[in-house]
Parts: sequence; C-alpha cells; structure tokens
Amino acid sequence: MHHDGALMWSQGVGLDQTDYDGRSAMHFACSWGRFKMVECLLKLGASHSLKDRWHQTPLAIAVKAKHQMVITVLAAHEAKLDMVSPELVLCTAAGVGDLTLVKQLIDFGVQPNVGDYDRRCALVQLSLFSRLFSLTIIICNIQNL
Repeated sequence: MHHDGALMWSQGVGLDQTDYDGRSAMHFACSWGRFKMVECLLKLGASHSLKDRWHQTPLAIAVKAKHQMVITVLAAHEAKLDMVSPELVLCTAAGVGDLTLVKQLIDFGVQPNVGDYDRRCALVQLSLFSRLFSLTIIICNIQNL
C-alpha cells in the first residue's frame, strides 16, 4: 500500500483529491478504520483537516465510527475535531450511555456544559436515561438531602 500510494503521488495524483462528496483518501481510510493507511497518508503529506460535503473532518468520522487506533494516530498529528454540532453528538452519546465517546469528545474540547437543541447538557442526558451507574451510586448515597 505504501509503495502504491508513493507511486501515485510521484505520478501527480494528489493525496488530497476528493470524490463527488468531497471525501479524500484520508476520509475513506478513517471511515474504514485503516490506521496503517492513515499513517501512510500522513507520512506522504495528506491533509487530516479537509471537510467533506457534510462538513466532516477525517477525525470526526473516526470518532463517530469509534475507530480507536485511527483516532490515536490523528490525535498524535494534532488533528482537530472540527465537527458540526459537537454538542449534539456529545448529548446523543451521553443519552445512549456511550461513555467512551463522551470522554473522547470532551478530551477533544467539546464543552460538556453546552446543551443540545433542547438545552440539555451531557450530564442531564446521562441522568435522564440512567446510563451512568456511578451517578446513580453517588445520588443514592448522598446523605442529608
């Protein structure tokens, strides 16, 4: 793969060339979870910040798809989580109890106190849907209510 990519690049094929939806090779590698391909593309100079037709960066795609190795590689290259409505994604993740995604989004700078379209923040979502076991334990053990 590395040799094919290098050969294409040397023959003038742009690493950041996109399809009709604005998706580059980096977008596809991230959506498929191909962290070795992501590493190769980055070494060859491909951009990790291009946005597709839906305004998604490769990192946003990897985060939504939960491709942990890809996320790690992109984070090491200082990729930014530039996504549309990150607070909605955070609240949705909290609402279904996806604590891994909640943590990743917060680690990438999504503000946990920003609400969704109903102005419910992630903590409210977690408590509404009773998905956070430790929250339940804390609340049940509070004395002197």
